[in-house]
Formats: sequence, structure tokens, C-alpha cells
Amino acid sequence: MITQTTDQSSSSEANRRAIPAGTPCFYCHQGLQGTVVLWWGQSADIYLHPECTVELSIRLLRDVHEIERSTHTNITGGPSSLLNPRATR
Repeated sequence: MITQTTDQSSSSEANRRAIPAGTPCFYCHQGLQGTVVLWWGQSADIYLHPECTVELSIRLLRDVHEIERSTHTNITGGPSSLLNPRATR
């Protein structure tokens, strides 16, 4: 979900969940201001700067790629998956 910090939200964004300005970013720990990416979890919410969302996503995908290569599993369907297809079930 994309939302705004409370100092940036307006009544037209009432359906969005605004967060307090200065809430720390999950990735870089700097205060958030303006547009924010929000992920809800069962026990925690993750708030990120849009740029930090990209950085975290890249690193998560790299980790998945390493798992695919080391375990010979097909998680993403990408090139490494084609080289190491999952066993048929």
C-alpha cells in the first residue's frame, strides 16, 4: 500500500492509513516524510521510503536467488530456475 505521513495526508486520502511524520523507515531507519510504502504484517507493519523499498527488494531477491542456486530449487521461475528445475511432485 502507498500512503502519506500525517503531515502530507488530505481528506481525499481518508481511505489510506496515514502514519506519523518521522516514523522510522524499516530499511534505513531515517524518519519518513511524504509518500511512504506500507506493508501490513500479522504482528508488525513495515514502513519504507519508496527508494528503500527498491533497495530491500533487490536484496531479498538476491537472497532467494542464492537459495535457488544452493538448493537447486525453482522458487522464482527465473533463469536459475530453468537450470535447476524442481523435481516433479
